[in-house]
Amino acid sequence: MKPILEIQNVSKQYTLGGKRIRKTENFRELLQRALSSPVRAMIGRNRVEAAKEEPYTFWALKDVSIDVHQGDVIGIIGRNGAGKSTLLKILSRITSPTEGVVTLPYLCNHPLSRDAVRARRST
Repeated sequence: MKPILEIQNVSKQYTLGGKRIRKTENFRELLQRALSSPVRAMIGRNRVEAAKEEPYTFWALKDVSIDVHQGDVIGIIGRNGAGKSTLLKILSRITSPTEGVVTLPYLCNHPLSRDAVRARRST
């Protein structure tokens, strides 16, 4: 029997802004750095730090594959940050996967649905 939901090698990568709070930094150090940044900008020291900062990327999902057949009952469980909400967002088409394919073949004839949710595989 053909599955009613096919998830094949789905991955989702998020990129967060250029600045990332240092894990060893406490509130006092964060406040001190924020208040001294205008002074450092006038002196010219800010350019060195700006060159070191890179966007922070992380994988919310990595190579998830599931086939759900008619009559199957499934549950999505996991710890905080495991990607449960990300998977549901991909299935509901709120966001698209970075890699992989999600196919809902039995919903293709529904007027509100598209043929399939597909992401270009990044090379």
